[in-house]
Amino acid sequence: MAIMRPGDWTGFLACLDGGPHAYSGLAIEPVTVFSLRPAAVRSIFERDVATFRLLLAPELAVSRKVGRYVVEDMALPLARRLAARLIDLGRWAYGSSEGPIVALDHISQEQLAMSVHGSRQKVNKILGDFSTRGFIEIGYGRVRVVDVAALEHFAKHG
Repeated sequence: MAIMRPGDWTGFLACLDGGPHAYSGLAIEPVTVFSLRPAAVRSIFERDVATFRLLLAPELAVSRKVGRYVVEDMALPLARRLAARLIDLGRWAYGSSEGPIVALDHISQEQLAMSVHGSRQKVNKILGDFSTRGFIEIGYGRVRVVDVAALEHFAKHG
């Protein structure tokens, strides 16, 4: 599961290799989507290597995160996976791995549970524990990280 933000883009791999789009999306609030035909994107890439590199960087960043998640994070206990996921979802996927974390609005416990391969009930209990510890604040359809350093420490060390 990913949270797309203004300026994010998807479909890069399909533009490169002509294969099917690897992901489906679901808008949970009103959005405006700007779409280019794959041939137009390929044309831009072939004409301008600098633009290709600029647009390739975010895709590589996401690929690295997915690889890390599959190889490293899935071996962690559920609470640490959830802490790491809250941090990851709260930061811009293509930016720094440090700094503030935006509130996760319009995200359900069911969606969080699916994203860490846990049950909604277990995720709910862990979120309650995180709230008690002062790591996060929980609202209806909203999670806000209030102690980034503590949540990051928990994600790394338990």
